[in-house]
Amino acid sequence: MALKMNLILVKDESAAKRIYCVWSRYVKKLGDFAKPENIDLAVQCLNELITNALHHIPDVITYLSRLRNQSVFNFCAIPQVMAIATLAACYNNQQVFRGVVKIRKGQAVTLMMDATNMPAVKAIIYQYMEE
Repeated sequence: MALKMNLILVKDESAAKRIYCVWSRYVKKLGDFAKPENIDLAVQCLNELITNALHHIPDVITYLSRLRNQSVFNFCAIPQVMAIATLAACYNNQQVFRGVVKIRKGQAVTLMMDATNMPAVKAIIYQYMEE
């Protein structure tokens, strides 16, 4: 899921080719998303890509639930909850096409501190899914 989040946010042509099958249904060239008249199409495409990435959440939960070493769990869980928070911030957000959308530093610190066990990770995922 974190990888898909990175693909969604990347703006170079080589990475865009990997998700061509989605964005090509909305515009002819990737650069067309930058045109103000295409902002609604751009957001629709963004939402489709994010929704597709969210389909991986059950696999993420399954994988994380099998980890027994706390350090390994933290190493794996933190990027996933950061990805979920970033996807939530990007969903239906026109600012993605005008600048940089990031989660706040305080929010990132809270996620890192809280994502230390499965119930907490599930709660974080559920929280952002509801936003």
